[in-house]
Amino acid sequence: MSYRYALVGNPNCGKTTLFNAVTGSNQYVGNWPGVTVEKKEGKITHDNMNAYIVDLPGIYSLSPYSSEEIVTRNYIIDEKPDLIINIVDATNLERNLYLSMQLAELGIPMVIALNMIDMVEKRGDNIDLAMLSSMLGIKIVPISASKGTGIHKLLHTAMHEALHGDEKTAEKHIDRHLNMCAPPDIYTGKVKEAIGLIEGIIKDNCIKKDLPLRWSAVKLIDGDPPTLESLNLSDTQLSCVEAIVSELETGEIDREMVIADQKYKFICSVTEKAVKRRREAGFLTVSDKIDRIVTHRIFAIPLFLILMAAIFYITFGALGANLTLLVDGLINDDFAGFVRNFLVSKNASDWAVGLVCDGIIGGVGAVLSFFPQILLLFFFLSILEDSGYMSRAAFIMDRALHTIGLSGKSFVPMLMGFGCSVPAIMATRTLENEKDRRLTMMLIPFMSCSAKMPVYSLFISAFFPQARGLVVISLYLLGFVVAVASAFILQKTVLKGGHAPFVMELPPYRLPTAKTLGRHLYDKIKDFMTKAGTVLLGASIIIWFCQYFNFSLQHVENSSESILGVIGTFIAPVFKPLGFGDWKSSVAMLTGLVARESIVTTMGILHGGEGETISAAIASVYSPAAAYSIMVFALLFIPCSAAVTTLRKEMNSRKWTLIALGYQALIAWIITFIIYNIARVIL
Repeated sequence: MSYRYALVGNPNCGKTTLFNAVTGSNQYVGNWPGVTVEKKEGKITHDNMNAYIVDLPGIYSLSPYSSEEIVTRNYIIDEKPDLIINIVDATNLERNLYLSMQLAELGIPMVIALNMIDMVEKRGDNIDLAMLSSMLGIKIVPISASKGTGIHKLLHTAMHEALHGDEKTAEKHIDRHLNMCAPPDIYTGKVKEAIGLIEGIIKDNCIKKDLPLRWSAVKLIDGDPPTLESLNLSDTQLSCVEAIVSELETGEIDREMVIADQKYKFICSVTEKAVKRRREAGFLTVSDKIDRIVTHRIFAIPLFLILMAAIFYITFGALGANLTLLVDGLINDDFAGFVRNFLVSKNASDWAVGLVCDGIIGGVGAVLSFFPQILLLFFFLSILEDSGYMSRAAFIMDRALHTIGLSGKSFVPMLMGFGCSVPAIMATRTLENEKDRRLTMMLIPFMSCSAKMPVYSLFISAFFPQARGLVVISLYLLGFVVAVASAFILQKTVLKGGHAPFVMELPPYRLPTAKTLGRHLYDKIKDFMTKAGTVLLGASIIIWFCQYFNFSLQHVENSSESILGVIGTFIAPVFKPLGFGDWKSSVAMLTGLVARESIVTTMGILHGGEGETISAAIASVYSPAAAYSIMVFALLFIPCSAAVTTLRKEMNSRKWTLIALGYQALIAWIITFIIYNIARVIL
C-alpha cells in the first residue's frame, strides 16, 4: 500500500529543498492538467512503506486568487491526500502559522516540519516544541532541510500519522475528510457561535459534496465564492447564513477581517507562550543590520549595480576568458584535430570529414567553449538567490518600477530572465493582475539570458578584449533600460490600467550550502548538455548541410551559392542598415530563433576552418561598431523557440503573442539601428 503526501508551505520556507532531499532523483516535473503551474511529484520509501509526495506551489493562504493558491486548494480538497506535510519557517512562526491554521481546518492528518530550527538556535531563541504541538494539536518535527537534519524523523512521523488516520477511519467507519481531524480551538465569542450555527445549517451539504465541515463554515463567513458554489445551498440556507454573518460585521471590520483577526490572535497567544526570544525591544539581527545598508534609500541601487558589475567582471574577465580559451583549445584544436586525423587515416570522404569536424565539432564546440562563463554567472546568481539577496533586489527596485506601472514583484521574473526566459515567463504566474502579467512577459525577452552569453563572449574576445566587463555591463543595462522604457510606453497605450500592490517577504540572510549550489550547477550542466546534444547538434548538422549543398542538393564550392547563401542574401537587406548586411550574419540571426547559441554555432561553421579561430575570422569581417550592433540585436530580438512557445502558452492568446513578438522585433531593429550609427561615430 502506498500513501500520498501533499507538501505545503509559504514561499521561501525551504519546501523545495526538503522535496529535493527526500525524493532525490525519483521525481518528475510537469504542469497541472489545464493549468500552467508547475507540478512536481516524487516517490519515497520509508519504514518499508511507499509514498508519493506532491510539491504544491508556495502560497501564503488558501484564498482562490492566484493560480498557485487555486492549484493547492483544489488538490487538497478534491484529491484528498492521506497526509499534509506543512513546512513552517521557524524563524517567522507568526506569518507561517496562518496557513497552518487554514490547513488544520481541512480535517486532513497533518505534520508540521519546523524548518530552519538551527537558525533559531543560532540566534539564541528557544521554541518549546511540546507546548507548541499541544496547543496546535498537530505533531511537530524540527528539521533543517538544507543540512538534512531531522528528515528521517519527519518521514517516520508522517508515515505513523498516515497509518493512524487509516486506523481511525476503519474503526469509526466515517468519512475521514469530513470529521476525523479536529482543528485547534481558534475562535472565541460570537465568531465561535456563528461557526457552530453555520455548521449545523450546511452539515448535510458537506456530507453530500464530501467537503470539510469546519473549513466550509469558515469560508462562508469569508464570503468565498468557490465554497458557496460547491455547497449548492438553498435560498433559505443562504439567507440564514447571511443573517448570521451580518451579526459579526461592524463598520470597521468586514467578514474576512473577522476570521483573520481571530486566527492571528490565536497565533500570537500560542507563540507568546511557546517561543522565548533572546532579542529585546530594539534588538537587531544580522539580517536587520545588513538590510540597513543593502535596502538603504540612497545606497541600495548603487550597491546592486556594483555587485552585478563585480560578477560580470569575474565572469567575463581574466578568469572566465582563460577558462574559455582552455576549453576552446581542448575541443576545437586537440579533439577536432585528433578526429580529423583519424578520419583522414581511415580514408573518409571529404564531406564526412567536413560534417564531423566542421559541422558537428565546429558548431557545437563553438558554444561549448563558452560554457565555463555561463557556469560562473549561474554560480554567482545562485549565491545571491540562496542568500536571500534577490528578494532585496526586487524590493529596492519597486520604487523605480512603480513610476512606470510595474511593481517589484514583476522584477523577480525579470531577474530570472538573466538565467533563462522560459522559467522567467512561467514565473509571471505569481502576478495577480492580468495586465501586469502580460506586460512583464513582454519585457522578459529584453533581459540578457545565459544563452546570449556565448554571442557576447565571441564578439568581445574578437573586438573588445581590453574592455570585457564594460561591454557586458553595457549590454545588460541596455536590456534593462529598454525593458523599463517599453513598460512606460506599453502601459500608456495597449496595456493601460492600474497594477497590483507589491507585497514580498524578505527572508533572513543565509549562507548558501555546497549541496544547494552543487544542485543548481548540476541542473544547469544537465540542461546545457541536453540542449547541446539535441538542439545545437541538430542545428549544426542542418547548418553545415545547408551551406555545403544548394537547393538541387549539389555540392557547391562557393558557400554563397548554397541554400544558406541564397536565404541569407535574400534577407540581408533587412540587416544592412544595422551594420551587418552580409548573408552569413543574416543567416546566423535567423538560426538564433531556434536557440540563441545557434548564432555562435552558425558563425563557427560559416567562418571557421582553415586553421583560423572563429574570433580571428570574424575580426577580419566586421567592424567594432558592427560587432557591437550584432550583440545588441541578439540581445533584443525575438527570443528562442522554447521561449516563444512558453510565451504563447502563458499569454493564452494568439493575438497578444503576435503583438509581443512584433513589438520585440520592431524595438530590436530600431534600437540596433540607432546604436550602430552612434557606435560607428564613436568607434
